[in-house]
Amino acid sequence: MLENQYPPHNTRLLGAYQVIRVLIGLLLLALQLTSNAHSVLGSQEQDTYIWASALYIGVCVLTLVVWPPASLRHSHHRLVGSLLFDISIMLILLHASGGVSSGLGYLIIVYVAIAAIFIRGRLAIGYAAMASVIIIGDAVYAMLSEAQQEKELFASGILGAVLFLTAISFQLLTEKIRTSDLAAATHSAYAEHLQKLAQAIITRMRTGIIVVDDNGKIELINDLSLIHISEPTRPLYIS
Repeated sequence: MLENQYPPHNTRLLGAYQVIRVLIGLLLLALQLTSNAHSVLGSQEQDTYIWASALYIGVCVLTLVVWPPASLRHSHHRLVGSLLFDISIMLILLHASGGVSSGLGYLIIVYVAIAAIFIRGRLAIGYAAMASVIIIGDAVYAMLSEAQQEKELFASGILGAVLFLTAISFQLLTEKIRTSDLAAATHSAYAEHLQKLAQAIITRMRTGIIVVDDNGKIELINDLSLIHISEPTRPLYIS
């Protein structure tokens, strides 16, 4: 199956990701509901902000119950869909809050970084590209329709560049860690193979060998020594 083409994900990281999603959703909704009338969160479209936040919390809790971290370990497509949903909701909340000036762009950076950690290849860069295009497009639309200052467009462009830089940096770092872990696992397996091979050679030698520790406990004994111990009257010939 196609899912088997991708390496398994770390269960602890998946669990942390799912919990963080729920906490972020609850925090964003709570900040809007408990804030005063001058809050930037949902300043442009308050109803859209509240409904999007509530929807996000509901979906995150549902996926945490239906798809626990262990079930996502080998499920690449579900993880891709979850991250796409995360970034899409953050973009809606950003738009409903008046754009980059609301500060919600930092959360999009977080989700792009998470995507770069879990997703390999060009798809992780695609998340950054999608978010950048929508953010800049939203800033252009706001500038044309509401006569906003050009600094909003400049800030959107900077955020887009940061998204790309974040995706590339985290992907390179994650790939380096994966390579190091794979090399360590390979060396460990090779060392274990050499140990088994050496033990097999010693076991079948025609010379009796007994290895004991400082307390006199036998750590290694080969077949010929066992035969000699079990039959002490039998002469032992070593050639």
